[in-house]
Amino acid sequence: MKQIDKYVNSVYKHVGGNKEEVESIKYEMKNHLLQLIEELKSEGKSEEESISIAINRFGEENQIENELLDVFKFVNKKAKKALIIALSFLLLTMISFSIFIIGDKLLMRQQIARKNEIFNIMSSYSNDNIDSINKKISTIVNKSKKSIIYVALYHVPNDEDGWYRDLKDLEYVYPKDIKFKGIGFNAKQITIEKGIRYNIMIGEPQHDTIPMMYIRNIGKSSLVWLCCFIISAIACVLLKADVHINGRHWLVRL
Repeated sequence: MKQIDKYVNSVYKHVGGNKEEVESIKYEMKNHLLQLIEELKSEGKSEEESISIAINRFGEENQIENELLDVFKFVNKKAKKALIIALSFLLLTMISFSIFIIGDKLLMRQQIARKNEIFNIMSSYSNDNIDSINKKISTIVNKSKKSIIYVALYHVPNDEDGWYRDLKDLEYVYPKDIKFKGIGFNAKQITIEKGIRYNIMIGEPQHDTIPMMYIRNIGKSSLVWLCCFIISAIACVLLKADVHINGRHWLVRL
């Protein structure tokens, strides 16, 4: 019916929001009007009279339009805020996770580079250059910020392939007063020019260092931001769905 189409279109001409949502509510309103018209016609009224009565029952166009605008503006405003919050949490998730990945890789590369530098230094070990080695090892240990605790070296007899078990008789250790209990280590075997084999041990803490703790915490925070994003995204979807619910409630109320 052209009159119904014209009436429904005039009511929704200034209503903003998602087109699919608006079209869905327009469709429901039109069906509601058509059902009402059929009921009036079944009571013996003419089609023109039924259309006029049905439109009058719904109310003036301006009044309905204002009510609909209020509904859509209120719900869309909340949905927009929820979307902005969700996108903000997504951005925080991406930033924190990127920092975690980059920071973790950077710390690992630094640690590997320090260990390789120590192995290179110790490959020139001899009783004549212990002071020079101590200075170089001291610099690396201090720069490592407690991610390297000690450096130890001992001679490997030709008939021995296993790792040293009695740490009291190490040939070289830095620092001298280190306590080995509760410390892990990374080891490598080297052979100097004279064909003498040495095992080098680099002591590491069994817990995360302060820089690594910060990186791990940033990684954990990315999970928190991700959960917040998911909650906000769900809230945005529910608010969008609320447009349909409010629209239907408004039609039923009429």
